[in-house]
Amino acid sequence: MKIKISVEGLDALQELQELLNSEQLELIGETVEQLARNNARNKIGGPFGERLARSVEFRPGGDAVEIFADGPDGYIGVHVEEGGPIRSHNGKPLAIPLPNESTQRYNPKRLFARELKGVVPLFKLRSRNGNELLFRQPGKGGELEAPLFVLKDATAPQAPRPWWPTENEISAAVDQIIDAF
Repeated sequence: MKIKISVEGLDALQELQELLNSEQLELIGETVEQLARNNARNKIGGPFGERLARSVEFRPGGDAVEIFADGPDGYIGVHVEEGGPIRSHNGKPLAIPLPNESTQRYNPKRLFARELKGVVPLFKLRSRNGNELLFRQPGKGGELEAPLFVLKDATAPQAPRPWWPTENEISAAVDQIIDAF
Protein backbone atom coordinates (compact mmCIF):
# COMPACT_ATOMS: atom_id res chain seq x y z
CA MET A 1 0.00 0.00 0.00
CA LYS A 2 1.76 3.12 -1.23
CA ILE A 3 0.91 6.62 -2.23
CA LYS A 4 3.36 8.00 -4.73
CA ILE A 5 2.98 11.62 -5.65
CA SER A 6 4.72 12.31 -8.92
CA VAL A 7 4.23 14.30 -12.07
CA GLU A 8 4.31 12.84 -15.55
CA GLY A 9 4.26 14.67 -18.84
CA LEU A 10 6.69 17.43 -19.76
CA ASP A 11 4.14 20.26 -19.89
CA ALA A 12 2.54 19.35 -16.55
CA LEU A 13 5.97 18.91 -14.98
CA GLN A 14 7.13 22.35 -16.15
CA GLU A 15 3.91 23.98 -14.88
CA LEU A 16 4.17 22.24 -11.52
CA GLN A 17 7.86 23.07 -11.18
CA GLU A 18 6.91 26.73 -11.50
CA LEU A 19 4.31 26.28 -8.75
CA LEU A 20 6.14 23.88 -6.46
CA ASN A 21 9.75 23.56 -5.43
CA SER A 22 11.18 20.49 -3.67
CA GLU A 23 10.40 21.96 -0.23
CA GLN A 24 6.74 22.43 -1.14
CA LEU A 25 6.55 18.91 -2.60
CA GLU A 26 8.04 17.64 0.65
CA LEU A 27 5.38 19.59 2.57
CA ILE A 28 2.68 17.88 0.50
CA GLY A 29 4.24 14.49 1.31
CA GLU A 30 4.35 15.28 5.02
CA THR A 31 0.72 16.44 4.93
CA VAL A 32 -0.45 13.23 3.26
CA GLU A 33 1.65 11.19 5.72
CA GLN A 34 -0.14 12.96 8.60
CA LEU A 35 -3.48 12.27 6.92
CA ALA A 36 -2.66 8.53 6.76
CA ARG A 37 -1.52 8.53 10.41
CA ASN A 38 -4.65 10.37 11.56
CA ASN A 39 -6.85 7.94 9.62
CA ALA A 40 -5.13 4.98 11.29
CA ARG A 41 -5.67 6.50 14.73
CA ASN A 42 -9.26 7.61 14.11
CA LYS A 43 -10.69 4.97 11.77
CA ILE A 44 -8.95 1.91 13.28
CA GLY A 45 -8.33 3.26 16.77
CA GLY A 46 -7.06 1.50 19.86
CA PRO A 47 -3.53 0.21 20.38
CA PHE A 48 -3.32 -1.28 16.88
CA GLY A 49 -4.42 1.98 15.25
CA GLU A 50 -1.61 3.74 17.13
CA ARG A 51 0.98 1.14 16.07
CA LEU A 52 -0.30 1.33 12.50
CA ALA A 53 0.02 5.13 12.56
CA ARG A 54 3.65 4.79 13.65
CA SER A 55 4.32 2.40 10.73
CA VAL A 56 3.38 5.05 8.13
CA GLU A 57 6.52 6.51 6.57
CA PHE A 58 7.31 9.31 4.16
CA ARG A 59 10.22 9.24 1.71
CA PRO A 60 11.09 12.27 -0.44
CA GLY A 61 12.86 11.63 -3.71
CA GLY A 62 13.47 14.62 -5.96
CA ASP A 63 10.39 15.08 -8.14
CA ALA A 64 8.36 12.46 -6.23
CA VAL A 65 7.46 11.54 -2.66
CA GLU A 66 6.29 8.17 -1.33
CA ILE A 67 4.06 7.52 1.65
CA PHE A 68 3.73 3.89 2.75
CA ALA A 69 2.94 1.63 5.70
CA ASP A 70 6.01 -0.45 6.56
CA GLY A 71 6.90 -3.46 8.71
CA PRO A 72 4.61 -6.10 10.22
CA ASP A 73 2.02 -3.53 11.28
CA GLY A 74 1.97 -2.19 7.72
CA TYR A 75 1.45 -5.76 6.44
CA ILE A 76 -1.52 -6.17 8.78
CA GLY A 77 -2.72 -2.66 7.86
CA VAL A 78 -3.03 -3.76 4.23
CA HIS A 79 -5.18 -6.68 5.35
CA VAL A 80 -7.35 -4.41 7.51
CA GLU A 81 -7.82 -2.08 4.50
CA GLU A 82 -8.71 -4.86 2.05
CA GLY A 83 -10.32 -7.49 4.30
CA GLY A 84 -10.48 -11.20 3.47
CA PRO A 85 -9.26 -14.30 5.30
CA ILE A 86 -6.13 -14.09 7.43
CA ARG A 87 -3.46 -16.56 6.35
CA SER A 88 -0.08 -17.29 7.83
CA HIS A 89 2.73 -15.78 5.78
CA ASN A 90 5.29 -18.35 7.01
CA GLY A 91 3.33 -21.47 5.96
CA LYS A 92 2.55 -22.64 9.51
CA PRO A 93 -1.06 -22.99 10.67
CA LEU A 94 -2.61 -20.18 12.69
CA ALA A 95 -3.30 -20.89 16.37
CA ILE A 96 -6.64 -19.24 17.05
CA PRO A 97 -7.54 -18.81 20.76
CA LEU A 98 -10.82 -20.44 21.74
CA PRO A 99 -13.34 -18.61 23.94
CA ASN A 100 -13.60 -20.98 26.91
CA GLU A 101 -12.70 -21.30 30.59
CA SER A 102 -9.21 -22.72 29.84
CA THR A 103 -8.34 -19.65 27.79
CA GLN A 104 -9.65 -17.38 30.55
CA ARG A 105 -7.54 -19.20 33.13
CA TYR A 106 -4.26 -19.86 31.26
CA ASN A 107 -4.26 -17.20 28.53
CA PRO A 108 -6.29 -14.18 29.77
CA LYS A 109 -4.16 -11.74 27.73
CA ARG A 110 -4.82 -13.82 24.58
CA LEU A 111 -1.13 -14.24 23.80
CA PHE A 112 0.03 -16.04 20.68
CA ALA A 113 0.63 -19.77 21.15
CA ARG A 114 4.40 -19.30 20.61
CA GLU A 115 4.46 -16.76 23.48
CA LEU A 116 2.36 -18.93 25.76
CA LYS A 117 4.43 -22.06 25.02
CA GLY A 118 7.21 -21.04 27.43
CA VAL A 119 4.74 -20.32 30.25
CA VAL A 120 2.16 -23.09 29.80
CA PRO A 121 3.23 -26.48 28.39
CA LEU A 122 1.13 -27.28 25.30
CA PHE A 123 0.47 -30.39 23.25
CA LYS A 124 -1.57 -31.13 20.13
CA LEU A 125 -4.48 -33.54 19.60
CA ARG A 126 -6.82 -34.08 16.65
CA SER A 127 -10.57 -33.94 17.38
CA ARG A 128 -13.15 -36.37 15.97
CA ASN A 129 -14.07 -33.66 13.44
CA GLY A 130 -10.46 -33.54 12.23
CA ASN A 131 -9.53 -30.22 13.85
CA GLU A 132 -6.06 -29.93 15.35
CA LEU A 133 -6.28 -28.50 18.86
CA LEU A 134 -3.66 -27.25 21.34
CA PHE A 135 -4.26 -28.20 24.97
CA ARG A 136 -2.52 -27.36 28.21
CA GLN A 137 -0.41 -30.35 29.24
CA PRO A 138 -2.11 -31.75 32.37
CA GLY A 139 0.10 -32.56 35.34
CA LYS A 140 0.73 -36.19 36.29
CA GLY A 141 -2.68 -37.76 36.98
CA GLY A 142 -4.45 -34.51 35.99
CA GLU A 143 -7.50 -34.31 33.73
CA LEU A 144 -7.51 -32.91 30.23
CA GLU A 145 -9.10 -29.45 30.16
CA ALA A 146 -10.79 -27.63 27.28
CA PRO A 147 -8.44 -26.75 24.37
CA LEU A 148 -6.74 -23.36 24.31
CA PHE A 149 -6.28 -23.04 20.51
CA VAL A 150 -7.54 -24.47 17.25
CA LEU A 151 -5.03 -24.70 14.38
CA LYS A 152 -6.32 -23.46 11.01
CA ASP A 153 -4.79 -22.61 7.64
CA ALA A 154 -6.94 -19.45 7.41
CA THR A 155 -9.57 -17.56 9.37
CA ALA A 156 -13.07 -16.78 8.21
CA PRO A 157 -13.05 -13.74 5.88
CA GLN A 158 -12.73 -10.43 7.72
CA ALA A 159 -14.71 -7.37 6.61
CA PRO A 160 -12.57 -4.57 5.14
CA ARG A 161 -12.07 -1.48 7.33
CA PRO A 162 -10.75 1.22 4.98
CA TRP A 163 -8.34 3.62 6.65
CA TRP A 164 -5.81 4.53 3.94
CA PRO A 165 -6.41 8.05 2.55
CA THR A 166 -8.73 8.08 -0.45
CA GLU A 167 -7.91 9.87 -3.67
CA ASN A 168 -10.41 12.61 -2.73
CA GLU A 169 -8.83 13.12 0.71
CA ILE A 170 -5.37 13.38 -0.86
CA SER A 171 -6.56 15.76 -3.58
CA ALA A 172 -8.23 18.01 -1.00
CA ALA A 173 -5.05 18.10 1.13
CA VAL A 174 -2.87 18.87 -1.91
CA ASP A 175 -5.29 21.57 -3.12
CA GLN A 176 -5.16 23.27 0.31
CA ILE A 177 -1.37 23.39 0.19
CA ILE A 178 -1.25 24.66 -3.40
CA ASP A 179 -3.86 27.33 -2.56
CA ALA A 180 -1.72 28.47 0.39
CA PHE A 181 1.18 29.26 -1.99
